[in-house]
Amino acid sequence: MRVLGVCTSPEDIKWALASGTNDAPHLEGTDRKSQRLPDSEDETLKLIGLVRFVSTLLKEKQVEKVVIASAGYSPFRGPSPARVKVECAVQLAAAEIGLPAELVAAATLRAKEKRLVEETGHSPEELLNQSKEFSPRAWRDAAIAAWVGLPK
Repeated sequence: MRVLGVCTSPEDIKWALASGTNDAPHLEGTDRKSQRLPDSEDETLKLIGLVRFVSTLLKEKQVEKVVIASAGYSPFRGPSPARVKVECAVQLAAAEIGLPAELVAAATLRAKEKRLVEETGHSPEELLNQSKEFSPRAWRDAAIAAWVGLPK
């Protein structure tokens, strides 16, 4: 199974493509791991451009499932409305071509990361990135999200 893990921001998306199983995951190399939102003053046009980009990416990479690290809450306010819209654009792109898309809350992602370490005895870097640090940091969350979507 090929799973695309996605971490969003109001300006871009970061992604990681994983295949295999939870026990034997493989993070597939891609020439790019992020995409800025299209330049436009009109937010609607930015989101339409993002839906088109993600739809094309999903088809080209033959993705079977999408897992999105959803925006978390801070003690002071909820998630950024722009980030939530970007998450929605990714969900729409997946739905448009008939793929399941799952939102995983930040707290759940951290719990799954802890489970990954307990079950495998390896850090996400060791298991998914050949012991190298993830850079940028959001790519790490995208990789963990992709791992979460893999079958057992």
